[in-house]
Amino acid sequence: MSIFQTVSFSEEDIVALKNIIEIADKVPIQVKREMSGIWFHSDDWESQLRLLILGNFRVTISRACFQNRHQGTMTSVLRYLKEFCQRHNIKEIVAQSVESREMVNWCQKNGFTPDPYASLLIKDILLGDYKLPLES
Repeated sequence: MSIFQTVSFSEEDIVALKNIIEIADKVPIQVKREMSGIWFHSDDWESQLRLLILGNFRVTISRACFQNRHQGTMTSVLRYLKEFCQRHNIKEIVAQSVESREMVNWCQKNGFTPDPYASLLIKDILLGDYKLPLES
């Protein structure tokens, strides 16, 4: 018996996340389903959120940028993702390829820690992947 289970975003999840982004970022958002996740983006691609799911093991935030920053968009998305992970018994959320001080600060503020196997110190900023372990 395998403990790995296939998990995907339901239509309700997609609508909820799309609404979170549209309300906070104040732009219309398009949705593109992918094999292992979903990509939310504005028409001009200035606002983007890409989420990937690795079974019931991990949700990865692989792209996050918004036109209207400091509106709480990522914090609201994270709140939703934590609930999603709890419903599906997913053990961690990863912010992949964190490349800015702003996102490093957000990760640290929200309990993420650098993945020692996927991080690199550049000019006093630890860039790379940040992991948030979740309780069952």
